[in-house]
Amino acid sequence: MVCFKCGAQLPDGSQFCSVCGCALGAQGQQTVLSAETTAGQQFGDPLPLQDMIEYLRLLKELELSDYELSALQEELTEQYSFTSQLVWVPKIRKPIWLVFRIIGWSIFSALIGAVVGLAAGWILHFFVSFSSLQGVVCGAAAGAVIGALRRLYTGLRERKGEQAAYKEAVEENHGRSVMWQETSQSLDRAQKGRQEKKRLLNQMYGYGYLYPKYRGLVPVSTLYEYLASGRCFSLTGPGGAYNLYESELRTGIIINKLDDIIGQLDEIVSGQRMLADEIRESSKRIEGYLDAIEDNTSKILGYSAATASNTEQALFWQRNTAINTAASAWYDGRREMRDLKRE
Repeated sequence: MVCFKCGAQLPDGSQFCSVCGCALGAQGQQTVLSAETTAGQQFGDPLPLQDMIEYLRLLKELELSDYELSALQEELTEQYSFTSQLVWVPKIRKPIWLVFRIIGWSIFSALIGAVVGLAAGWILHFFVSFSSLQGVVCGAAAGAVIGALRRLYTGLRERKGEQAAYKEAVEENHGRSVMWQETSQSLDRAQKGRQEKKRLLNQMYGYGYLYPKYRGLVPVSTLYEYLASGRCFSLTGPGGAYNLYESELRTGIIINKLDDIIGQLDEIVSGQRMLADEIRESSKRIEGYLDAIEDNTSKILGYSAATASNTEQALFWQRNTAINTAASAWYDGRREMRDLKRE
């Protein structure tokens, strides 16, 4: 049995709900069987089976789209935080710095060469006509030339490295700025999209066709699968979708926590295959959306010859809009029916 007021699972034949205290009547089972009418049927009669299936399908699409936007928002927020932080740009030292370094090294090398030349000249004057002064001059000149050439070579290498590091940092920051703009726009759209999803979900749930306990992506998707597959023909009653859901939940056939389902997608082979498949497709759409941002950034920066395209993003938002439109149309249609019955 299921309490028609709070949706709690109860032992068969219960007279009162042990959770909310609601009186179930002398014929508790019969009271539960009429829960669809009592729980919020604002139009008087319960929804026909096909209408209930369509109602659950629309709720499932809204919940799945909201999950998708939530996951996308999480990824975009992380990407936004990364792209908003610019890397440090190293400075390129002016050429005059190299000139001073060459002069300094020439003088230092000349002094060393002079000392070596002095020693060599003193030794050589015993064997040939070569004075210590000549050794000093030759050593200083050789030392100055060698020191200048060596410093020029290493200085040019350092300057080339500085230019490469500067260019890399500038390009990295430019790329982050472009991606930041793309990410910022998508993040703002995802946030507004979730707000619209919450509004539509509140409207759809507001009719009261579904107990609060069974609201959310996992229970809605599972209940929809029960009815759409023909395993159940109503939400309530001994053979209803509510009781089947609770029974399979107790026996571990199904999982009611979305995080657990996401972590076991490859292990789910029955019971919630439909939901698992749809979560996989959602993950692919999110991955495709993020890849499209990266591709567009590369195209804008000129890393790719192709023209920047927003096809992947456009398809994502077209699907999102189509779901909203279908849910709004269903809601407006039921509201018109209610107004006509009131007249």
